Amino acid sequence: MTETEWVSSTDPLLMLESLGGTGRLSDRKARLFAVACCRSIWGLFADERSRQAVEVAERYADGAATAQELDHACEAVRVVAFDARWDIARQAAWGTCWRCLWSEFGEEADGGAVIASTNAAWEARRRRSAEEDEYLAQAALLRCLFGPRPGVSIGVEPRWRTPAALGLARAIYEERRWEDTPVLADTLEDAGCTNAEVLDHCRKPGPHARGCFVIDTLLGKS
Repeated sequence: MTETEWVSSTDPLLMLESLGGTGRLSDRKARLFAVACCRSIWGLFADERSRQAVEVAERYADGAATAQELDHACEAVRVVAFDARWDIARQAAWGTCWRCLWSEFGEEADGGAVIASTNAAWEARRRRSAEEDEYLAQAALLRCLFGPRPGVSIGVEPRWRTPAALGLARAIYEERRWEDTPVLADTLEDAGCTNAEVLDHCRKPGPHARGCFVIDTLLGKS
């Protein structure tokens, strides 16, 4: 997939496939994308155990939860699935988060993300008649996580990493303060950043998610 195709793509499954050859689809990034797909239909998780499981998967992606915690979350979701076995819609919502709970994505990192994104879109279609809209949002999420040029890492100059910029980036990441990304752009600009890709992404309304390529690069995450 060329850069032009990536920027204009509305097919997240094709985009995930194209990432396979870039070396940038890490276990963490794939899992965070799967989690973001779950959060896109957050209101459909009627059982709190499903939400808690997604939160565990998200913490696990960042090394803040153990494999044992992830296994326990898996078991809890199994019970949710059994309780929902006669409700196809709830089964689909459950299936959205199921794959991101495996302790190892391994070489199937994109497989887990594909399952989550497909199920999220299917569930959105059932509830909102908006499968196409969901895929559009997922494509935008992939550009948030991997940037406008997925095969190229942005270079962050040391002078951009001021205490103010790093503190704000960390707060946005940890507290999901996505509404503050335009403020981060201003802070980076004050520190001498002139990278249009970085500044434009921060000033766009979103969607944004954990794994955002700008914040990840500032905080040294991959």
